[in-house]
Amino acid sequence: MDGYERRKEKKVMQIFSASHELVMKYGFDKVRVDEIANMARVSPATIYNYFGTKEQLYQQMLNNWIDSRLKDYERIINSEIPFNEKIKEIMTLEAKNIKLLTILYQDQSESVLFLLNNIEEKFESFFLKLIQQGKSNGYIAHHYSEQILKRYFKLFFQEINDYINTKNNNSEELEQLLQLFFYGLSSLPNK
Repeated sequence: MDGYERRKEKKVMQIFSASHELVMKYGFDKVRVDEIANMARVSPATIYNYFGTKEQLYQQMLNNWIDSRLKDYERIINSEIPFNEKIKEIMTLEAKNIKLLTILYQDQSESVLFLLNNIEEKFESFFLKLIQQGKSNGYIAHHYSEQILKRYFKLFFQEINDYINTKNNNSEELEQLLQLFFYGLSSLPNK
């Protein structure tokens, strides 16, 4: 990568970062391109040259964010730590990412609905890989279908989302939710 490409990549990352921060704070509809440009220390023309429209910037920013999350999760799933620790690490990271997804789900525009479908497709293939690894390592019972296990993960994420939206920061309660997710009601491990 030459100097021009490095500078462009740095500007793109600055724009993604500013866009992400402003959207998290105010929501997509309330953020203007000039605000993103100001925070990213670039001109609005740079944003339009790189992305075309605010919607395309938003889509590329989200795709970048999703891809970086998936890289983190892939690193965890390919690590040598025990499977139950992999799940805990992934779920803890995902719980921290719920806020952005909550903001996305509140916006029902056509472009956002398209992005949500894209997110689900990308994460679905990852979770299928995780389920297969869990089954082959004996942590997930073989008789559960992939469809049921995907619903189980989805239920958990919805509950974590509700928990976070109550602005509850009780780490002990969050730990209990994680324990219930991993071990169910009848076989909670002793602390």
